[in-house]
Amino acid sequence: MAVALLCFLVPVALLFVKEKVPLASRWSPLVASYAAGLVLGNLGLLPEGAAASLDLASSIAVIVAIPLLLLSTDLSAMRRLGGKAGLSFALAAFAAALMASVGHAVLRGVVPESWKVAGMLVGVYTGGTPNLAAIRTALEVDRTTYLGVHTADLALGALYILAAITFLPKVLRRLLPVRGAIATDLPSGVGGEAAGRTVEDESFTVLFEKGTPPRLALALGFTVLAVGAAMGLSMLVPKEWETMTVILAVTTFSLLGSLSPRLRNIPRTFKLGEYFLLVFCVAVGAMADLSLLAGAAAISLVYVAIAMFGAFLLHAALAALFRIDGDTMLVTSVSAICSPPFVGLVATSMKRRDLILPGITTGILGYAIGNYLGIALAQALRVILP
Repeated sequence: MAVALLCFLVPVALLFVKEKVPLASRWSPLVASYAAGLVLGNLGLLPEGAAASLDLASSIAVIVAIPLLLLSTDLSAMRRLGGKAGLSFALAAFAAALMASVGHAVLRGVVPESWKVAGMLVGVYTGGTPNLAAIRTALEVDRTTYLGVHTADLALGALYILAAITFLPKVLRRLLPVRGAIATDLPSGVGGEAAGRTVEDESFTVLFEKGTPPRLALALGFTVLAVGAAMGLSMLVPKEWETMTVILAVTTFSLLGSLSPRLRNIPRTFKLGEYFLLVFCVAVGAMADLSLLAGAAAISLVYVAIAMFGAFLLHAALAALFRIDGDTMLVTSVSAICSPPFVGLVATSMKRRDLILPGITTGILGYAIGNYLGIALAQALRVILP
């Protein structure tokens, strides 16, 4: 129990350092949490038999994070999302699914349970890290394989973002149609709590603002009910489908909960969900063996490169076919591949602030559908290309 508690306390310490130490102000809490977990697990700082407690902490964290991250989703945005931004995001999701499938077809002989990796990749390249973590849990992916995929995603994702804020806008504006501002594609206010700003912009201290903790208690109460109902539902399916059923049911109940204005408008639920995601990162990092991770990350780099860069290239080709302008294509690609926190950075660097809202909104909707797409693709590949 002490080890599980440590997983919940380490992110608090890291966030405190980020707030108080200038040199740490720019680091990513997600990466720092993984790194802290790796240090704890590989330097002999944890007692014997810690794996069970770490597994418990990671399972609790990801199952609690899902409702909190999704409660602020404005599902009405799905029907209001129109124009080129909605179409472009749909093409991005299709491209991610197809290229993850290509990666599986090419590497299934070398990557154990490659179909699971494909599912994780389509989840993360339509949604984000929350989907990657949830699908890993649903499909019971080996910890080292998961961490190898995530490490490769971080490394190649950094290169992709660098390209997106330097030369890609110019290239795409030459190759794809040019279009003016698209601020009318979406009404203001679409996208829920996380729309209109990046989650990295806000300090975690907002969780303790006056009046916020009691309202977050309501969100946690809903989370307990959603998880309990999902676990009850999982008892009706065969044992091998139980974990997957829990993840999909919690996702569904959370989206249904977001239909209630009272729940959807609870402040800071997304931020609290991020905290639980950091707990998950610490626990999974602590369970990874670095001696095995090096090999896993090497082959994962190839797999992730096929999925990430292949999806980008296919998305660009489809954008040309459907006459989508280069700026919209790039922003929706970033929202799919790198998730909403990076949309503001890229749109601002392109001097297209009118694209921030559509980009963040499509990314938030990606969080909502990522689990379904990833798990569905994995199961389809398991049967079609075993």
